[in-house]
Amino acid sequence: MSPPAQVGRALLAAFEHVLVISLTRSTLRRQHVVRELGQFDLHLGRDFEFVDAVDCHTYGRWPFISELQSVLGRDNNSSGRQIVPWMRKPCNGTWHPSCSDQEHRHCMRSRMKAEVAAKRCGEICYSLSVARALQQFLASNRSRILLLEDDICATPYLYHAPGLLTRLAAERRWNVVKMGHCFLNEGKRGGGNITEPECATAVPSTQQIGTSHGNHIYNSVGNSFCAHALGLSRHGAQALLRLGFPVAIVFDDVLAALGGRLGPRHQSQALRAAGLHSTSELGARHLKHSLFGQLSRQLRPTGGGATTFLSTINSDTQRIYGAGK
Repeated sequence: MSPPAQVGRALLAAFEHVLVISLTRSTLRRQHVVRELGQFDLHLGRDFEFVDAVDCHTYGRWPFISELQSVLGRDNNSSGRQIVPWMRKPCNGTWHPSCSDQEHRHCMRSRMKAEVAAKRCGEICYSLSVARALQQFLASNRSRILLLEDDICATPYLYHAPGLLTRLAAERRWNVVKMGHCFLNEGKRGGGNITEPECATAVPSTQQIGTSHGNHIYNSVGNSFCAHALGLSRHGAQALLRLGFPVAIVFDDVLAALGGRLGPRHQSQALRAAGLHSTSELGARHLKHSLFGQLSRQLRPTGGGATTFLSTINSDTQRIYGAGK
């Protein structure tokens, strides 16, 4: 096993910098990220920074939306046609996500009360947060980035990952790398993603993770819906942003569509809307074993001083997973 500082250096060699999506008011989550990344000798400001997530409590009062629209509005759907099943006509300069699927229509009322939006529109706010992070990356001069959510946790596999990360750093052909999976337990398609792993509450030994600590890299986006840990090139970020804004579906489903999980027709239409001709052009990779898990998806307290977090997306997940924020 490698020293944690070596793991941190390998992460930066592969991705240059880390962006963490987090609500400004989520002080406990931000403290958690500082501690979690700090154990790998990654420091706030120098190695990673926070992207202020879109807060449903201020629903509709989002000045950055007009900037995103000016950059992407015409490119997304310049013809006015429904390019992909979930995208509708242009948003006509409105601040709210008026191109959403029917299941999100209740979140498109410009006069919706903030407390109602906070309970019902988490997917909209989360997806806008990802779009904001992608745009922040593209406005920088960096060529690669690691995009994380603020409830990530290191899994045992991350501690054994410098060799894997060195391979990713040396390879220049990928545009999207999925670093974590969830809610799947299958080994037949796409290399087989595993279910959301337990968080590492102590430095693990090789024996604790078995003989598969070398991990494997597959040439696909995988089968998992989760998007809490993504490595991105500029080309990959641009493609995802074309599909992620205006908001149409929860961002995780954008990846699922590109990966073919929603069927070949949706995949073909999503690729075309993203400005891609084929899945190979997407240059997607996924890892057999997650390097990052999520505290909000842990089914029980992780122990060792760690805790679980409420999901910031919807109240159903909060009810299932419980715990404090």
